[in-house]
Amino acid sequence: GVGRPLLVVHEQCTDMPALWSGGLLTAALALLVAGNRADQTFECAWRAAALEYSTKIQPYLRVEDFAALRKSLNHSSFPPTLQDSGCFAPSPPEGIPTSSTDNRPSLLAAFATRFYVGAESTNCSEDGPGSSEVPFCSVARGVAACRKGTADVHNACTGRRCAVVLSSGIHRLTQTIELTAFDSGLAFIGAGPNAVVTGASVVGAVGKGAAPVWQQVRNLGNLTIWKLPASDYGQASTVDTLYVDGVRAIQARFPNADPEVDRFPKGYVTQGAMGGDQWVAARDLGEPTYISYPEINRTDFKDIFTDYRGGVGGQCSHFFPPFSYWCSKDEAYANSGHFGVPSGLRFKQTDLPHSPYHSVAGAMITTWRSEHWSNWGFEVSGQQQLDSSFPDATILNFSRGGFQGARGGGGSEWFISNLPEELDSEREFWFNESDGSLLYVARKDKSPAGSVFERVRLKQLFVVRGTKDKPVTDISFSGLVFTGTQSVFLDPHGVPSGGDWTLQRSAGLFFEGTERTLVERCILQRLDGNGIMLSAYNLDAKILHNTIVQTGSSAIALWGNTSGSHPAQPLGTGPDGTDGNFPRNTLVQGNFIHELGIWTKQSACFFQAKSAQTTLHRNICFDVPRAGFNINDGFGGGNNISENLLFQTCIESGDHAAINTWDRQAFITTVATGQPSLIPAITEVHHNFIVSDGSADGGAVDNDDGSSHYLIHHNFAVYGGAKINNIGGHAQTIHSNVFAFPHVYGPSCLWMSQWAKPGQQPHMYNNKCVLSQGMHYLDLNAACFFDYPSTFALFFHTHHNTIFAENSSAMGIVSGCKTPNPPSPKRRSASSCSTIFPNTMLSGWYEHDMYGLYGFPTTTADECVQKCASYPSCSSGMWYYDEIDPGPTQPGTPARNLTWLCYLFHLPAVAPPMSEVGKSPGRYAFNCTQDVVPYSAPSDPG
Repeated sequence: GVGRPLLVVHEQCTDMPALWSGGLLTAALALLVAGNRADQTFECAWRAAALEYSTKIQPYLRVEDFAALRKSLNHSSFPPTLQDSGCFAPSPPEGIPTSSTDNRPSLLAAFATRFYVGAESTNCSEDGPGSSEVPFCSVARGVAACRKGTADVHNACTGRRCAVVLSSGIHRLTQTIELTAFDSGLAFIGAGPNAVVTGASVVGAVGKGAAPVWQQVRNLGNLTIWKLPASDYGQASTVDTLYVDGVRAIQARFPNADPEVDRFPKGYVTQGAMGGDQWVAARDLGEPTYISYPEINRTDFKDIFTDYRGGVGGQCSHFFPPFSYWCSKDEAYANSGHFGVPSGLRFKQTDLPHSPYHSVAGAMITTWRSEHWSNWGFEVSGQQQLDSSFPDATILNFSRGGFQGARGGGGSEWFISNLPEELDSEREFWFNESDGSLLYVARKDKSPAGSVFERVRLKQLFVVRGTKDKPVTDISFSGLVFTGTQSVFLDPHGVPSGGDWTLQRSAGLFFEGTERTLVERCILQRLDGNGIMLSAYNLDAKILHNTIVQTGSSAIALWGNTSGSHPAQPLGTGPDGTDGNFPRNTLVQGNFIHELGIWTKQSACFFQAKSAQTTLHRNICFDVPRAGFNINDGFGGGNNISENLLFQTCIESGDHAAINTWDRQAFITTVATGQPSLIPAITEVHHNFIVSDGSADGGAVDNDDGSSHYLIHHNFAVYGGAKINNIGGHAQTIHSNVFAFPHVYGPSCLWMSQWAKPGQQPHMYNNKCVLSQGMHYLDLNAACFFDYPSTFALFFHTHHNTIFAENSSAMGIVSGCKTPNPPSPKRRSASSCSTIFPNTMLSGWYEHDMYGLYGFPTTTADECVQKCASYPSCSSGMWYYDEIDPGPTQPGTPARNLTWLCYLFHLPAVAPPMSEVGKSPGRYAFNCTQDVVPYSAPSDPG
């Protein structure tokens, strides 16, 4: 290292090696001489550390998963030029698994009553005993046997304790398996490493006799379009998900792309010929019914997002239920005039070279929302018409869609799909609903007759449904592979709470009204909706050591129910969460999750809304289009997010982070104290390895609008800083983190949007910021608006942070203090206050009767006090300091030449009249002192 341990992140974890004893920080400091934050030395250092970290947090990592992780780390999307960087040796390091088999004890030993299912066994019989020698042929028959054979021993405490054991092979479900409270205690266990449960059926007669007969339609250069008649295909009303040799086929589209492997911008029309006129304005769906609960408010600690409100129907009528915060009246960012989605698309033939189309019935337009916060899918109405207002333009009107994100606005980049004219690329298909035939594109030298085609029939594989009063208990899934569910992209979506996300209340494995559910050591792959969902009441669920890959939407999603007294309040919504009808005490641990959001780009490795006391521990999450973890609201809090590895997040979207949070609606729960309260329990985010690559520009943890009551500490963050007090956020403590070359909407380590109310200020201390030239330690954004006496307060605490910098005399330490719009008539020009340099004292920003912010270097804390005392406002001012370490003069030499950056917030010599301030005089109880007392964070930052 550099002569002393600079950083021990896991200083309180006795089971972790000294992984963080200086190597990464040394590499980061060495780069400061060159001033290149993207130097390959540092790139290789953090990637190698992430690889090693993965083997510590997931010692049972499958060799296939390790290979996928290693490949992705070697192809990280930031910076774009470091592809195939060659950072890793070709052989895996010592200590990783060398097989696909998990040798931990099986869950099977806990079940004395067992029924075996061997779908591909030549001895299987639905009328047999269900033994290992003569198994049943279907999963449904195994469930029926458990129901019948153990009814006499069923009781509320132990359940049935019956296991359905699935042999290696493919188990095809013809309908969703639905379980109720009567099935409590039932387990589904894989007897081998490849016990696959799928909702897909084989097309034609493959494996049952004669192969399906494919007919050549026409040649396209080195490609051929083939047709499979309905007589060989089987009856189907529609086909939107098709597997060919186990891999998704591609619904015919323009521009061409493979959704499994290609990422934005490939496959999108990025510069439409119609420019800003390509999107037809939103339809007027009428005024919603406005709902609010002014008596439920948080005005004591928020100036915005103070209560619970929303709108029913009107412009939110296409949601299910038809209620959204974003149809509220008179709330910041949410009003009926703000929400809306396009009702159609204008295009010219240069946009779609294969147009005009014979028919657009069944066609689909998929577009990004303008800010890339979500993507929308629209079904075309079947009409295409010329637009009289725009010569040579054609309009496609939408019949439904646009509910795949909670925020309205305009469209952006787009593509069209499900049209036969767009069949021009290998593996594309189109299903003709009029005659039931299937068209498929293959290479001219490869007939599709040699491949296995599977049509996906089911949207959910298992639905476990009870109620809070009569829950389904002790259902287990262990050692199974789940695949083959249909796309739900155009299914109804709802707005769970005040975040930006919508969700479909469905999943491959769906649980509602359960206790002690267990999903462990399973593989969930190519499920075209969510992987796992806990809906409404779920207590003590465990989701452990699963691999979840290539899902259409989120991997794991939690969505609780609440209630309200307003007569128009839809069922499952409202401010009252005191009845406990939500996921609580969920453990999500040791899961390996990647390549999500094949269809729904507003997807995450983990999503939570109206849920509480969730533990996210030792998960690995990467290659996702939006946030890795998303907490959609404040609700009850009490979550613990620790020792996770996240990278390659937000790779197709922006204004987000690897971990994202919101809190725009007030909820009442009993989580924090056992009594009804608007204040949630503290959510703790600690000891995580977070890489803010991709477009994760909101910091390492994006505490977005209103986010409050967070304790964020001992994280190692690459490229991401801390986002604080964003639009009503408060009560955040951020300490003992390392931020290496951080960014939060620009080159900043600590970024703050607004001041908090008294008693709710953020605390930032004992952090280390590794900065290169031009980066800021503290960016106050537009937070220095001192025009209003009601904002006069002690705004934030920051102290005992250490800054490592290449050249402190040339680095902007503090930036911000923008001039408000319109400028204050009392304010002088603010052009000189955009940046404070540590070797310059900037004064005279504002008139004497306003706040001033000063920064200047001193060599000792006492000198900081003396500087403070030299100003007339010292008697009513306060000061604090941070260390500035300019870094080693040469790589490997000890850091030296510490200085102190001393800030002074000063008040006018005579405080404003209390009639103007409107708060107690205690807000002005600031004193200069000769003693330096380290700050001790309270157990509750609020």
